[in-house]
Amino acid sequence: KDQRNVIAIHCKGGKGRSGVLAACALLWTGHRKTALDALELFTFRRTINYNPELGLDGTYAHYFSKSPCNQTVEGPSQIRWVHYLEAVLYGGIDPIATNRLVLVHLILPVDLHQSKDSWYLSYSVTCNRSPVFDSRSRSGAQLHEWG
Repeated sequence: KDQRNVIAIHCKGGKGRSGVLAACALLWTGHRKTALDALELFTFRRTINYNPELGLDGTYAHYFSKSPCNQTVEGPSQIRWVHYLEAVLYGGIDPIATNRLVLVHLILPVDLHQSKDSWYLSYSVTCNRSPVFDSRSRSGAQLHEWG
């Protein structure tokens, strides 16, 4: 409530990266308990003539409409990051855990026409965008050994 306790956050448009940072700050400090509440508060504060019926409209329909729209975080990946933080804070997910994950089995739906012909499956596993395993490498050799 003190005017000295103000933070200014801005990016090019003021609602993408800024919105993610503001919503995450609201979650991190406990001012909001869910990602949706944090994003909604950001949208409410960011929009001059806030319309509660529109809420968090991320459909881009407002680009084709002449009526005013809510100024909200629109990028799906940006919204996803706010939900990631919620999962870390309240879902018991440890983002720094180094435990091994093991894929036990994988179920792939097969169409009728695919079941008659032979087909090949290749896959790769990445960690932090670095390749860890690639089934197309020689004999499926592991590229990097963890631990």
